[in-house]
Amino acid sequence: MLTLLANTENLSYIRIKLLLIPLVTFLFMNAMPCSRVIAASISGGYTYTHFDVDSNENPNATWQEAPHTGVGEIIYNGKPSHYYDPPTVARVNGLYIRSNTDVTEAFKGAEFYFYAGDVDPDTMVDSFDMTINIPGIAEEFVFELEFEMNNDGTQSVIITDDTADAIVTIDGVEYQLQLLGFGDDSNDLSKELIAEFDSVSEADLYFQFIPTVVPLPSTGMMTAASLCALLLVQKRKRRNA
Repeated sequence: MLTLLANTENLSYIRIKLLLIPLVTFLFMNAMPCSRVIAASISGGYTYTHFDVDSNENPNATWQEAPHTGVGEIIYNGKPSHYYDPPTVARVNGLYIRSNTDVTEAFKGAEFYFYAGDVDPDTMVDSFDMTINIPGIAEEFVFELEFEMNNDGTQSVIITDDTADAIVTIDGVEYQLQLLGFGDDSNDLSKELIAEFDSVSEADLYFQFIPTVVPLPSTGMMTAASLCALLLVQKRKRRNA
């Protein structure tokens, strides 16, 4: 009778384990980040950069995009106060990256040109996306920037989202690309590029691949709870042995 009871308890324990294993596996897989993870290696070549504007952002906006030198793009923003005046202009241009570039350190990935024109603020695009492709990596990296009309008459381009969602694997480590800022030197960068009225400001764009930090989501807590339940079953089995 005791042997039969022990066998029954063992069968119950095995059933619980068989139920918990797929549950734990399912919860663990769902706790992983949803961004696409791809293997990558840097190859020599030009970065490719372009802008994307949401046409529904400002129905009164007047803007136009045009390619530049094959590796960049120009955006003409706003309606000039006079027909003979140029609008505000932003231009991004890709740069050559060598295959031995250490992308885990700050590197120069593009150049940015900004002209502050005499335009009606109500006709300007407020924000836009800037996308960069790194040679050797198929994924695109998207950052958000915005135009700002300042009280002193200057205009600014501001980096508002400096970390791309895409995740890539380089030499077995997962990274996200961060846009460090505008500047002429990696040690002196700013998230804002300012241009005086009817003047041009130019700066390089610096980037860096940073290790991905994955926080434990709520599904991870559920997984932990399932493991605790399994441990309690094991403890109870030992006590009744």
